Amino acid sequence: EMEEEQRSSLKAVSERLAKDAKEQIAAYRVELENLREARVTSARAKEAEKTERVLADLKETFMKQADHEMKILADGADDEERYALKQVSDEIARFQALKATEITTNARAHRAE
Repeated sequence: EMEEEQRSSLKAVSERLAKDAKEQIAAYRVELENLREARVTSARAKEAEKTERVLADLKETFMKQADHEMKILADGADDEERYALKQVSDEIARFQALKATEITTNARAHRAE
């Protein structure tokens, strides 16, 4: 009878330990899953941060490029204006030379008469 009680008691203790172990394992699994999710979330946050940095760098690069191109366009406009003014100036000089030649020719013709 004593052995029966001991066996019964041992069986109860064994069942309780097994139950506790299963509950602990389940709790560890939940904790492990939470840690994995936290790691994934952290990795995603880091990835998002990297992406944001890359986008900010790209935006800065594009803005610099746009500023550079606007400066080139402005300089080009200045160059075009200078070129147009030079063309007008050259045209005036040709016209003046032509008129001077015409006046000289007319003066010679008058003298010859």
